[in-house]
Amino acid sequence: MKNVTMQLLTVFVISGILKCIFLSSFASIFIDLAVLGAIYILLRRQYPYYSIKKIMLYISGMTVVSILVDIGILRADIGNLIILAILGWMFFGGGNIIGGYRRR
Repeated sequence: MKNVTMQLLTVFVISGILKCIFLSSFASIFIDLAVLGAIYILLRRQYPYYSIKKIMLYISGMTVVSILVDIGILRADIGNLIILAILGWMFFGGGNIIGGYRRR
């Protein structure tokens, strides 16, 4: 795996551990938003030629679903189904994430 993949995996694992330590919903929302910011920083620095707008749109959608589950508006199983649908859309037909316009 590439270095950035390990960094993103580390961010997700640490956020899961922090969510287990801090059980309040306010802390979970803050952790989700911090993860979103960390992912943006890592992707912006490592992959300047990817369409960061599209990638962040998908990840922001998953973050919103996660926040709604943390607050209690959505049930966890419904949230998991929505996240799986977002991932399926991203992998199997949600537009060209890699690429976009060429810089000249």
